Amino acid sequence: MSETRSPRGGFVTDRLETLFALQNELAEMYHQHRPQGFYAQEPITRCTTWTRALIHEACELEDELNWKPWKNTRDLQASREHRLDETSDILHFFLQLALDQGFTADEIFEAYKRKHAENRRRQESDPAYSAHHS
Repeated sequence: MSETRSPRGGFVTDRLETLFALQNELAEMYHQHRPQGFYAQEPITRCTTWTRALIHEACELEDELNWKPWKNTRDLQASREHRLDETSDILHFFLQLALDQGFTADEIFEAYKRKHAENRRRQESDPAYSAHHS
C-alpha cells in the first residue's frame, strides 16, 4: 500500500489500494474456508455473479431512497446507516469484480480520471451547459 504526504503533515495511506487489499484478503479467506466453493472458479467466470450482485444491491439502496412516488416517503436521515451499508455492499462487489478481471487500484483510478475528463468535456461542449455558465 502506498503512502503520500498529507497537506496537514504526516502520511496518508492510499484508501483505494487499501480497499483492494482488504477485498483480496476477504476473497482469499473465502477460498480457504471453502476450497471447492464459488471462489474455486476461475476469477473471470465469477464476474457475471458480481455484476448481478451489484444490480441487486443497487436496488436495495434504491428502496431506501424513496424511489416510489406513489408511496409515503420515509425519513431519509433515519435510514442513513442502512443506506451507508447498502452503498458499502455495492463497493464490496465492485472491488471483487475489478479484482476478478485483473484490474488494479491504479488502473481503476486512471480509468476513472479518463472517464471523468470525458464526461466533463461532453457537458462543457453541450450548448445547454454553455448557456447556463456564461
